[in-house]
Amino acid sequence: MARTYLDWNATTPLRAEARAAMSAAMDVTGNPSSVHFEGRAALSVIEKARAQVSAAFGADGADVIFTSSATEAAALAMVGRDLHCGDVEHDAVGAWATADLPVDASGRVTCADPANSALQVANSETGVLQDLPKGLALTDATQAFGKIPFAFNWCGADMALISAHKLGGPKGIGALVVKRGSDIAAQIKGGGQEMGRRAGTQNTIGIAGFGAACAAAATGPHRHHRRTVRHGAGVSLGGQAAGLGCCRAKCVRTAGAAVLGPAAVRIPG
Repeated sequence: MARTYLDWNATTPLRAEARAAMSAAMDVTGNPSSVHFEGRAALSVIEKARAQVSAAFGADGADVIFTSSATEAAALAMVGRDLHCGDVEHDAVGAWATADLPVDASGRVTCADPANSALQVANSETGVLQDLPKGLALTDATQAFGKIPFAFNWCGADMALISAHKLGGPKGIGALVVKRGSDIAAQIKGGGQEMGRRAGTQNTIGIAGFGAACAAAATGPHRHHRRTVRHGAGVSLGGQAAGLGCCRAKCVRTAGAAVLGPAAVRIPG
């Protein structure tokens, strides 16, 4: 019997565009830190992908720092900061924050001090969407990016986590997106790659796939929303749900089944 893969919140199938970009990058020999022709060619692959990620994520003017995953991006963003979160955050965020923000029965978090808080856009298990307040220190956009309209420049957060494999890119590559000029100290030190914030020879092949997946996702039905929401206003995704392809859970009578937060707006799937 043929199987149909549905667990897209865990990971998504690799897009054809990402596969093609990665295949082409495999033929780029140089180290992107080298100043000779081959090195510059490798660096151009990375910078093209950085521009693709920035454009798709609505992060014009922000810094896109490539990492090995959203988990690493969380550590880079949060180490040494006294941030607070709700108990519904992914463990990659919860490991670096104090989980004392109140969470209601629908899985919605009350964030009274945004400047010292981390808040996800969408939950990886329930899909429940949060309303992001302006001035939020950090948002985990991993589950939302590529699935619903979202742009860094209007979400209200200073930093955001994203991951390639959640929107059709390869596993093993993510990014921390920060407002330009943000104070981010490298946790992995060495050659000064990624604007001095994450040392180590870049994963050129994975980064190429990430960029191509983002470019493909940006051509989807929600692409226009990034241009229609006012910059820096924070975002109430719940209030926009009808136009964003979001949904409310429909409870099917199945013995032993339960819907968590049935009244909440959530991402599709």
